[in-house]
Amino acid sequence: MKICMLTLFLVLGSVSALSQSDTLNRTNSDGEKTGWWIIYLDDNLKQLKDSVGATHCRYAYYSGLDYEYNKGIIKSDESSIQFPASDTLMLGSLKLLNGDYVAYHDKGNVKFVLTAQNGFLTEYIEYHTDGRVKTHFVYFMHDGVPVRGDVRIFDKDE
Repeated sequence: MKICMLTLFLVLGSVSALSQSDTLNRTNSDGEKTGWWIIYLDDNLKQLKDSVGATHCRYAYYSGLDYEYNKGIIKSDESSIQFPASDTLMLGSLKLLNGDYVAYHDKGNVKFVLTAQNGFLTEYIEYHTDGRVKTHFVYFMHDGVPVRGDVRIFDKDE
């Protein structure tokens, strides 16, 4: 009886694992990304095309209407990024974004703060070199789908 239960558990466990992995990185009939995808990032948190050179990753959701949500946020190739102590969650061999990632301008002022929880973006604030807020995005989940809300873009001359 124990062997039968163990076999049943292993079979159901492997089917469950396959069905879960099948929901990532899918495309529709037009070849467009759909559903949940893993976004690969380098040491500067710059978005990469694939996992080559990646050290970090995050999740993104594609539905055809959310191109801006999934676009690479960080525009700089080189930033002095301070990684949080919570930057320890792993997804395979990559670190899953978790915590506040802070980058600095050359003169020491904060350039941006990217906040993520378990691989999901929760907030992004970008600053001008003089410390004024340039852009502020807040991300939240609605019915299991991420939404970029409370979008505030500040004019440089304000």
